[in-house]
Amino acid sequence: IEAGSYMILASSIPNSKVELENVDHTKISKVIEVLEKMNVKITIKSEKIMIESPKELKPINLTIGTYPDFPTDLQQIILMLLLKAKGKSVLIDTIYPFNSLYI
Repeated sequence: IEAGSYMILASSIPNSKVELENVDHTKISKVIEVLEKMNVKITIKSEKIMIESPKELKPINLTIGTYPDFPTDLQQIILMLLLKAKGKSVLIDTIYPFNSLYI
Protein backbone atom coordinates (compact mmCIF):
# COMPACT_ATOMS: atom_id res chain seq x y z
CA ILE A 1 0.00 0.00 0.00
CA GLU A 2 2.83 2.36 0.83
CA ALA A 3 4.64 1.77 -2.47
CA GLY A 4 1.35 2.06 -4.39
CA SER A 5 0.62 5.37 -2.66
CA TYR A 6 3.99 6.79 -3.66
CA MET A 7 3.57 5.53 -7.22
CA ILE A 8 0.18 7.23 -7.59
CA LEU A 9 1.51 10.44 -6.03
CA ALA A 10 4.52 10.45 -8.37
CA SER A 11 2.17 9.95 -11.33
CA SER A 12 0.21 13.06 -10.39
CA ILE A 13 3.16 15.46 -10.28
CA PRO A 14 3.81 17.03 -13.71
CA ASN A 15 7.20 16.23 -15.26
CA SER A 16 8.27 14.06 -12.33
CA LYS A 17 10.62 11.11 -12.17
CA VAL A 18 10.55 9.23 -8.89
CA GLU A 19 12.51 6.11 -7.99
CA LEU A 20 11.35 3.73 -5.27
CA GLU A 21 13.82 1.27 -3.74
CA ASN A 22 13.35 -2.03 -1.92
CA VAL A 23 9.99 -2.77 -3.56
CA ASP A 24 8.77 -6.24 -4.51
CA HIS A 25 6.99 -5.33 -7.75
CA THR A 26 5.20 -8.69 -7.89
CA LYS A 27 3.09 -7.66 -4.87
CA ILE A 28 1.83 -4.50 -6.61
CA SER A 29 1.46 -5.77 -10.17
CA LYS A 30 -2.15 -4.56 -10.44
CA VAL A 31 -1.16 -1.02 -9.39
CA ILE A 32 1.60 -1.06 -12.01
CA GLU A 33 -0.82 -2.36 -14.65
CA VAL A 34 -3.40 0.35 -13.88
CA LEU A 35 -0.87 3.19 -13.93
CA GLU A 36 0.60 1.96 -17.22
CA LYS A 37 -2.91 1.95 -18.73
CA MET A 38 -3.19 5.57 -17.62
CA ASN A 39 -0.06 6.37 -19.67
CA VAL A 40 2.43 6.43 -16.76
CA LYS A 41 5.88 5.15 -17.71
CA ILE A 42 7.13 2.56 -15.23
CA THR A 43 10.55 0.91 -15.36
CA ILE A 44 11.38 -2.02 -13.08
CA LYS A 45 14.95 -3.02 -12.28
CA SER A 46 15.35 -5.66 -9.59
CA GLU A 47 13.89 -4.07 -6.43
CA LYS A 48 13.72 -0.55 -7.89
CA ILE A 49 10.78 1.06 -9.65
CA MET A 50 11.07 4.28 -11.67
CA ILE A 51 7.85 6.23 -12.19
CA GLU A 52 7.67 8.97 -14.84
CA SER A 53 4.52 11.06 -14.97
CA PRO A 54 2.92 11.45 -18.39
CA LYS A 55 2.06 14.70 -20.13
CA GLU A 56 -1.54 13.50 -20.29
CA LEU A 57 -3.26 10.85 -18.18
CA LYS A 58 -5.68 8.47 -19.91
CA PRO A 59 -9.04 7.53 -18.35
CA ILE A 60 -9.61 3.92 -17.29
CA ASN A 61 -12.24 1.45 -16.14
CA LEU A 62 -11.07 0.09 -12.80
CA THR A 63 -12.44 -2.61 -10.53
CA ILE A 64 -11.45 -2.42 -6.87
CA GLY A 65 -11.28 -5.72 -5.01
CA THR A 66 -9.33 -8.09 -2.84
CA TYR A 67 -5.76 -9.13 -3.65
CA PRO A 68 -4.61 -9.55 -6.41
CA ASP A 69 -7.11 -6.95 -7.71
CA PHE A 70 -6.52 -3.23 -7.28
CA PRO A 71 -6.48 -2.63 -3.50
CA THR A 72 -9.41 -0.88 -1.85
CA ASP A 73 -6.95 1.01 0.38
CA LEU A 74 -5.72 2.91 -2.69
CA GLN A 75 -9.18 3.76 -4.02
CA GLN A 76 -9.27 7.31 -2.66
CA ILE A 77 -5.78 8.08 -3.93
CA ILE A 78 -6.35 6.74 -7.46
CA LEU A 79 -9.62 8.66 -7.56
CA MET A 80 -7.71 11.94 -7.18
CA LEU A 81 -5.40 10.90 -10.03
CA LEU A 82 -8.37 9.99 -12.24
CA LEU A 83 -9.72 13.52 -11.84
CA LYS A 84 -6.68 14.71 -13.83
CA ALA A 85 -7.30 12.25 -16.70
CA LYS A 86 -8.78 13.49 -19.98
CA GLY A 87 -12.09 11.68 -20.50
CA LYS A 88 -14.48 9.48 -18.53
CA SER A 89 -13.27 6.87 -16.04
CA VAL A 90 -15.32 4.21 -14.27
CA LEU A 91 -14.41 2.96 -10.80
CA ILE A 92 -16.28 -0.11 -9.50
CA ASP A 93 -15.77 -1.24 -5.91
CA THR A 94 -16.59 -4.92 -5.34
CA ILE A 95 -15.93 -4.73 -1.60
CA TYR A 96 -18.09 -1.69 -0.87
CA PRO A 97 -20.34 -1.61 -3.98
CA PHE A 98 -22.10 1.62 -3.00
CA ASN A 99 -18.77 3.38 -3.63
CA SER A 100 -18.80 2.79 -7.42
CA LEU A 101 -18.19 6.00 -9.34
CA TYR A 102 -18.36 7.34 -12.86
CA ILE A 103 -15.92 10.20 -13.31
